[in-house]
Amino acid sequence: MSVTIQAHFDGKVIVPDEPVRLPVDRPLKLWLGEPDARPAATLDEWQQALDSLMARGVHGVNLPDEALRREAIYGDRV
Repeated sequence: MSVTIQAHFDGKVIVPDEPVRLPVDRPLKLWLGEPDARPAATLDEWQQALDSLMARGVHGVNLPDEALRREAIYGDRV
């Protein structure tokens, strides 16, 4: 089971910022880290990044299936 929660440290204990559903009286392993300083990308930012990536692609490339076979790539024909 893997769960990510937002929490803060009050000087004594780690306090979840929202209700969590965890097993009672069962040992847990915790990985702590500070949240990203940069906010998550918006949908528009993702779209701009995708458009930029697609614009740099090579158009019209047509590789035959034979060229993608392992034997053709690594030269270990049987």
